[in-house]
This record gives sequence, C-alpha cells and structure tokens, in this order.
Amino acid sequence: LQSDAKKLRDTAVFAISIHQSPATVLTLISLAAPANDRDLREKAAFWIANQHGHEGFAALQGFARNDPDAGFREKLAFDLTLTKDPDAIKELIRMAHEDASPQVRRQAQDWMATKGGKVVAGDLRSLAENDPDTQLRKSAVFALSRLPGDEAVTQLIQVANTSKDPAVRKQAVFWLGQSSNPRALDYLTHLLQQ
Repeated sequence: LQSDAKKLRDTAVFAISIHQSPATVLTLISLAAPANDRDLREKAAFWIANQHGHEGFAALQGFARNDPDAGFREKLAFDLTLTKDPDAIKELIRMAHEDASPQVRRQAQDWMATKGGKVVAGDLRSLAENDPDTQLRKSAVFALSRLPGDEAVTQLIQVANTSKDPAVRKQAVFWLGQSSNPRALDYLTHLLQQ
C-alpha cells in the first residue's frame, strides 16, 4: 500500500478499536484473520490487546495457539504484554515452552521476562536448562538477565552453578559480567579464585 493509503487504513483500524459497538471485537478479529495481509493483522491484534479486556485476550490466545503464521504469532507475544488480562502471562509462558517456532518461543521468553518479572523466573530458568534448542537455552539466559532487581542476578548465578550445558553457563557468566549488582561481582571474583 502507498503510505497515504496505509495511514488511512491504520487510522480506520484505530477508529474501529475505540468504537463502542458490541461488534467491535468481532470486527477486529476478522481483520486479524489469516486471510488479510500481515500488516493489517498486526494492527488489528495490537488494538485488540490494547482496548478489549478478557474478550480481546481470548481472541489473542486463539491466534497464539492456532494461527499458521509464525511471524504473526511472534508479534502476538508483544501484544500479550499490552493486555490487562491476568492470564496473559500464562499464555506467554505456554508460547515460550510449546510454540513450534523457535523464533516465537524466543520472543515469548523475552516478553515474559518484561511482563512477568519474578513470577516467570523459574520458567525461564527451566527453559535455559531444558529447551532442546541450544540457541533458545541461551536466549532464555538473556531473558533472565532482564528480570527486575536482584532477581536477575539470583537466577543467573543459579544457572551458572547448575546448568549441564557449558554454553548456557558461559552465557550466564557473561550476563553476570554485564550487571552492576555487587553480588554479581562477588560471584565472578569467586569464580576466578577457584
């Protein structure tokens, strides 16, 4: 689409999203359906997440579980962080563990660290230690490094101490080295003195 036509279409999707009709969510769901181009689908999913509570979350969850387009599902991981529905974090965790696409699992890991904080730390550590894909184990370590406060250092030290995969341990040590937390420095100093 030309830029003016795209802007007009984006504005129309937004206008639909704030409309007070009972048909609003159903209209947005139809715009996010696989028959449409990805840009339109992504805009509709974004506004479903932003404006439409549990009904919107249920639609996003359906897409996250059943949509054939991995690129669209990857974008949904971000959209799930926008919804206020408390089950959104559970869906991100499910995506991080179960989605068929490694790219979708990686995005879900990143966004679950941002949205879930301490609640998802154990799940991320489990992914770092058990995912069958080495790159995804390493990306789970990165997601752990993004946890808030002291939790990142706590989880990274745990992985550095217990992971059976040397690449994952190395990744944990790397992210500990990027931390300004005094516990990370103490841990790294201890490693060097062994």
